[in-house]
Amino acid sequence: MRQRRLWFDLADDTLAEPRFAILGLPFDGALSLREGAAAAPERMRAISLTADPISRRGHRVKASVRDYGDVEARDASGQRLSQQAWLAAARARLGTLPPGAFPLAIGGDNSVSIPAIEVFAQRQGGDIGILWFDAHPDLFEVYDGNSDSHACALRRAMSLTGLSGSQVVLLGTRSYAEEEVRFIEEQRIELVTAADWLASTTDQVAARITQRLKGLSAVYWVVDIDGFDASCAPGTGYPMPGGVPAESFFQLQERLFAQLPIRGMDITEVAPPLDVNDMTSFLGVQIVLETAWLLSERTAPPTP
Repeated sequence: MRQRRLWFDLADDTLAEPRFAILGLPFDGALSLREGAAAAPERMRAISLTADPISRRGHRVKASVRDYGDVEARDASGQRLSQQAWLAAARARLGTLPPGAFPLAIGGDNSVSIPAIEVFAQRQGGDIGILWFDAHPDLFEVYDGNSDSHACALRRAMSLTGLSGSQVVLLGTRSYAEEEVRFIEEQRIELVTAADWLASTTDQVAARITQRLKGLSAVYWVVDIDGFDASCAPGTGYPMPGGVPAESFFQLQERLFAQLPIRGMDITEVAPPLDVNDMTSFLGVQIVLETAWLLSERTAPPTP
């Protein structure tokens, strides 16, 4: 195998002001089912060494990238940190990333989105939006006694940052609890289900999202890998049928990066120990590559 640097041979740890700042958040202590997401940053980095900086459309990727390592979830003795201790450490590290860079955090379970969104909101101001791609809304107030559970991540992030439902879009969802449905209705959160997406064109879905989030100063995109159909993302704690395929996601991503001020992102719930032939990890890495291409080009969406 040819020798490459991390992230498609693009990573450079000497850069003071990279375009793309990657930080690993390997915490999976807030899960409600199966662990394994803490292994994602290491596995995705290894897979990134196998690819050249060329997007799936054959475009060369020119983004400057720096990998800032991990916010460790275990102490020197190997014991897992308490969630509150880890959340504090994550907030501190996220706050040290260069302010001009596009932050991309790699979890970990979806609870890592809580500090990522907090820091994003502090930097960008309160006039931000959240695009939440996930099979689940993650809108429980408390789950299994934990208000910072991965099942509470969006609701917790909204409460900590003061965001209203008008600043949030749920995308690709298909599994709900009664408490979450009530909250969606009360807050009037825009809900683009997986069924809606699959019954629509890419442009129609993009128009719905853009209509809700246009005019905001910045948008943060949460990508829980179980938002994809289980056939292409089996390596996650809750692999859900009825989701979208990868190419549908990438085509929508192209349009939204052209139409909205997407300024930060995370990828969560990739669980290599639960994966099949690294399918889910490869998908996560492809999302990083396509995002780097869109950042370097900010291209207009291709003609359908």
